[in-house]
Amino acid sequence: MGGVMTDEIVAFPSIEWFELLAQRMAEQRDHFVSLGSCDCTAQVTIWDGPGGDEWRCQVVFEEFGVESVRLVSEEDEEAADFILETDRETWQEMVDSIVEGEGRPGLLHTLNRLTMPGTPIRCWSHDPLGRDAFFRFNQTIQHFINNSATFTTEWSEG
Repeated sequence: MGGVMTDEIVAFPSIEWFELLAQRMAEQRDHFVSLGSCDCTAQVTIWDGPGGDEWRCQVVFEEFGVESVRLVSEEDEEAADFILETDRETWQEMVDSIVEGEGRPGLLHTLNRLTMPGTPIRCWSHDPLGRDAFFRFNQTIQHFINNSATFTTEWSEG
């Protein structure tokens, strides 16, 4: 999938990073329509976020785009269909693989592969049907993240 690399530099983790992915998704609406509708709330939790604290955001997918991206607290977790939690290093390895593959991760760095054994990314939910949403919409979410190849990610220190 890929896209044209821009001069934009965006820190990870940040709301701006996920908002830029949402913008790219909107720009590629026809592609995301071909993947099918995606209706879920995905939470990303980074154990070693800025300042060494846990960092959480929720991305609300609706049909063929993103409705919202918002920072959340631990108390907000139940609003997520599923939670993807890991460390910054795992995200960096995945994004580096996506960039090297010009918008496609290597087989060992797909969301599906990284979540299957429960490590290094743990995918869980308060509701079994919510966790199922991750697998149902996995391809769309992967393509969403693949757009990280269109800009430069600045990896913040914990």
